[in-house]
This record gives sequence, C-alpha cells and structure tokens, in this order.
Amino acid sequence: MITAQQGRNEEALALLTKAIVANPDNPFAHNNAGTVLLALGRLDEAVAAFQKALKIRFDYAEAHNNLGIALYEQADIEESIASYRRALEQRPDYPEAHTNLGNALCKQGHLDEAIAAHTASLRIRPQHAQTYCNLGIVLYEHRQLDKAQVALATALEIQPEYAEAQGLRFVVERDLCLWDDYDASFAWTRKHLMAQSANNIDPFYCLSLPLTAAEQDQYTRKWAQAKLAPVYRQRDRLGFSFAPGSREGLRIGYLSADFREHAISHLIVEVLEQHDRRRFEIIGYSYGPDDNSPMRDRVVAACDHFVDISSVSHDSAARRIYNDKIDVLVDLQGYTRSSRPQIAALKPAPVLVNFLGYPGTCGADWVDYLIADPFITPPQSRDHYCERLVLLPDCYQPNDRRRTIGPTPTRAACGLPASGFVFCNFNQSYKITPAMFHVWMRLLLALPGSVLWLLESNRWVRDNLRREAEAQGVAAERLVFAPKVPLEGHLGRLRQADLCLDTFPYTSHTTASDALWAGVPLVTLIGNTFASRVAGSLLRTVNLTELITATLTDYFDLALTLARTPDKLAAIRADLEANRLSTPLFDSDRYTAHLESAYEMMWENYLSGGAARILTVEPRS
Repeated sequence: MITAQQGRNEEALALLTKAIVANPDNPFAHNNAGTVLLALGRLDEAVAAFQKALKIRFDYAEAHNNLGIALYEQADIEESIASYRRALEQRPDYPEAHTNLGNALCKQGHLDEAIAAHTASLRIRPQHAQTYCNLGIVLYEHRQLDKAQVALATALEIQPEYAEAQGLRFVVERDLCLWDDYDASFAWTRKHLMAQSANNIDPFYCLSLPLTAAEQDQYTRKWAQAKLAPVYRQRDRLGFSFAPGSREGLRIGYLSADFREHAISHLIVEVLEQHDRRRFEIIGYSYGPDDNSPMRDRVVAACDHFVDISSVSHDSAARRIYNDKIDVLVDLQGYTRSSRPQIAALKPAPVLVNFLGYPGTCGADWVDYLIADPFITPPQSRDHYCERLVLLPDCYQPNDRRRTIGPTPTRAACGLPASGFVFCNFNQSYKITPAMFHVWMRLLLALPGSVLWLLESNRWVRDNLRREAEAQGVAAERLVFAPKVPLEGHLGRLRQADLCLDTFPYTSHTTASDALWAGVPLVTLIGNTFASRVAGSLLRTVNLTELITATLTDYFDLALTLARTPDKLAAIRADLEANRLSTPLFDSDRYTAHLESAYEMMWENYLSGGAARILTVEPRS
C-alpha cells in the first residue's frame, strides 16, 4: 500500500493483483485492492473487492466501512448505511465508521440520527476537527444554525487553518446575518478558494460572494476536477457511444431533484406542458422526494414519461438515461442543494445542458451548453463560462402564467403599519450583505415613516438584523418580518409592497419574477456574474430597464427618488400591470418556441461537430 500512498495507484493495483493470485483467500489483499480501485474511480470493481474480502472474513470491520464508502460514492445510500452499521457491530469504537454513517444519514435526510452518529465519533475522538466540521454540516442542514456555528468554530479552534470549516462557518454566518467579522472572513475565504485549499465548499455557496465571474469560473473548474475525477474515470469505462437515430423529433430529458413544490417546478412546468409533441418527446428524471403536491402531479402529467431514479446509483441512473436514447439531457440542478452532478457527468446523452437551477458555469467538460441571454452573459464575460452559450432572445428564465395571485391581505394582517412607504425584499437571508443592508438603512433614514419588509428565513434573522439596524440608527420596529407562506398567499401579500429592493451580488431570481408577476417594481444592481444580472434581465424583458443600476450610489438614488415621487412610481406600476401579459417575460408560448429552437440548434451543432461556441436564437416574430 506504500505505492498507493505515493499516488501510484495503477502500479499498486498490479502488485495487489499478483498478491491475490498467489493467495486468493487473503481478505487484506482484497480490501487493499478495493481501496486502490476506489481511488481510481472503478466503483463496481471496488465494491466487488470489498465483498470478496468480507466473504472470506465477515468480521472485517474496515472492509465493511470501505464497502460503505464505495456504495456511498455510487449513491446507493441505503446499502452504504447498512455497511457502516455492520462495521460498527464488529467494532463499536470505530470513529471513521461513525463519521461515515453520519454523512450517509445526512444525505438521506435522517438528520437526528446523523447528529447522533457524529456525536458518537466525537466521544471516541473528541479533538477531531473534521468530525466537528461534518457535524456542523448536519446541523446546518437541520437548520440548527446556532449549533452549526459552534461546531464549526470548534473545528477551527482545533485546526485554525482548516479551510473547509472556515468557509462553511462563513456560509452559516451569512444565513444568520452575523457580520461582526464579515470582511475578514470573506477575505480569508476568497484567498483559500483561489488557492484551492477549500475545495469542499460547493460552488453554489460562492455565487452569493462578491467574486468576479473569472474567480467563480476558476474555483468551479478546480472544484469539479477535484470532486468529479472518479466519475470521469467511470465515464470512460462505461463507454457510452451515440449514433443519431432515424426517428422523427428529439427526445429531451429533464433531470432534477426539484420536481415538487419548489421554485424550479414553478418556473419550468408550463414549458413542459407547452412543448410541441410533434417535434419533441419529454422525459422527466426525478431523483428528489415525491411530496405528493399538486405541483408534483402537474409536472408528472406534463411529461410524456416520468422516471423516478431517486433510489438508484449514479451509474444505474445514467444507464437508464442512455438506454432511453435521450438526445438532449437538461440538468436543472447543477451544483445546487440535493444535486447529483455525477449522473450528468457520466455523459449519458450526446448533448448535455446546464439550465435554470444553477446560475453559473459548471466548470466541467461534460456540460456542452449553458442557456442564457445576451444581458446575462454580455460579450465581456463569455470567456468565463466553460460551456458553449445558447442565447435566448428575451430572458433565459421561463415563467408560469397559471400562478394564482391570492387575495391581498390588509397591511395590519401583514404586520405592516397603517401608513408609510413599504420597501421589501423577500430573498433568503444568505443573499443579504452588509453593504447592501447599509444602503437599505440609509433609505429608511432618508424617508421617515418607511419600513423594510423582509422574509423571516430563520428564527435568528429577526434579532440579528434588528440589532444591526439599531446600530445604524434605525428603530428595530421599522424592520417587519414575514413568515413563509404558500406561493398563492405570498403573491397576494406582495401587492402591499411599494417597491422591491434587490440583493447583490446574488440578485433576485424567482423572487424577482414573483414580484413582477404581482405587479411590484424592483430596483436592481448589476455586476458581471450570471447571478448578479438575472433581475436585470427580467426587468429588461418587461420593458423596465430604467430600474437597472450599475453602482450602489445609483441604486440608492433611484430607490429614494421613486419613494419620494409617488406619481412616478404609480406610473411604473400601472405600466407593469398593463403590460404584464403582453411582454415576453410571461409569454410562455413565445418562450417555449425559443427554447425548442435552442434544442434544435444544439442538436444540429452536435451533428456538425460542435464547432459553434455561441448559438443565438432569433426572436419569434
């Protein structure tokens, strides 16, 4: 194994193979061979090797643990949990098995059990920084944000230069809106992201950091290479090959964990319903939970075929997609929460598309196209996307015209004062930065009687932001917090807002289209990243470009001017209401036609060798 420890895995495997031939009943040789195969990404063979070791010696705790790791990498989480438990039956004081069990239980959503598993590991190894970090991740998923912060801080006390723990603590503190050392934490995180010493920080969390498009691209490429390298090796062994069929039309596969009551489904569902079945066959591949919601039923009904792949491994899911002869596979998840990029990375279709769920580059060669628009990805930023760009003529974001706007409650029912201007922002708390919050407080100070209406993302945000407001001279009660409610009720209450204030650098996406659908204008600030330009693209598509700003000063001045000139704001609201259904943003027929043209252009580009780096869809007349 010294050879393997030196990174010479192929050489180590050859030596172990000789040892197994010489002594086929040696469980240690089979276990070691499995470990090397696992490092090489040859997961099926690794599983077989560990199983062989256990067939010879069932009480071999390390082999049970290693089998669990291989099964986990295959996304066979239930079996991996069973393997970790068997390891612990043989060796109850095995800290790695407790930790691995905790990670697998977290993946399955069994969060209380996951916390118990990591806690058991810490009883054995009380000064183990990585276990505290893993515990912090589970507590974060459990939305026990205060405890997550403590666990990650403990990891850093033990190992001060632990980049992953530092980055994750920064993530948690942004959710909590705790900003005491924001600038220092961001500077530290940025340094380590760029040095690639924090490659366990998912790229999604970087989208809300004030990074440039070039920095996001740099980190994401390195992260993808580090985290998905075993998948690339498995892809080569699977050897999927593609020959264009003679059937009419294209088979489009949509891949997501969010075919349920979720923002992605609210955006995409009408497109699925509108697809031209003479030219396209639509297959939905779901690896997320079935929440038995009306939205889930609507998505299922909108697909010609709907396949639940939530309980199968990455390899099995990819083989299913490949055997279904999908032409264009559309990944709606990217690197967002609950994503399984390993499925798409196995390249089970000739054309792979990054669309809608993840507003940035995937930094990987397995993604062929990113669907955007000319505003989202202007010419000066296009070198920072590894994918070929497909530019839709209006806005990249689809919308559902069937969203019902509920009755508008009274101001009192919303917790708002009887009079006074209502600024609002209903984004998740992690999108709020100290710089933007300072601008919002300046607006409240400049406009007596006004309030800021915010989403109560978690139970700590109210106190933390009110304390921050008071520190800037704003009375705490001028921040009004709204609970999470179903979409219909949210759209109804939005009408009580006078003006939406956008976040930056991660701007409002679905939150912005919800506001515009409800008839509420939005002031936005744009940057040079995908995530920082979405709200601007939405405003451009409803003919409200005057609400797009390029500096914090212009953002403040415009918001204050609109608040102080009610006639001007009323005219903008009237135009929005009058034009809402006639502008492209909410024209689902037009949007679907453009998207279908995009799929056909991608296919033609594939057939011709894929030379075109940018595909521009002409607007429908």
